[in-house]
Amino acid sequence: ALKSKKDVSASLEMQEAQNEKLRAKGEVAETRARMAEAQRLQTAEAAGKEFMFRTQEQRETAELDRVSAQLSGAEARKAQAASDQVGAVTSTIGTVGSIAGGYFSAKQKSD
Repeated sequence: ALKSKKDVSASLEMQEAQNEKLRAKGEVAETRARMAEAQRLQTAEAAGKEFMFRTQEQRETAELDRVSAQLSGAEARKAQAASDQVGAVTSTIGTVGSIAGGYFSAKQKSD
């Protein structure tokens, strides 16, 4: 009877040890799963931030390109206006010269 009690006691201790070992393995597996999920969430958050940054950068670049094109167009119109102004002044001077030449030529003929 004593041997039987000792065998049962030893069997219970082995079962308890096995249960403790399985519990520890379960805790390790749970910890690994939580760490993997945290890593996945961190990676997803970083990818989201990168997407937002790139999108904002593309918008800003497009805005800079648009403003640059507007500035270039304004500079071209300004240069054309200056050229037109010089052409108008030159034409006016040429017309005044022709009129003066015609006047003096007519005056010489009349004299």
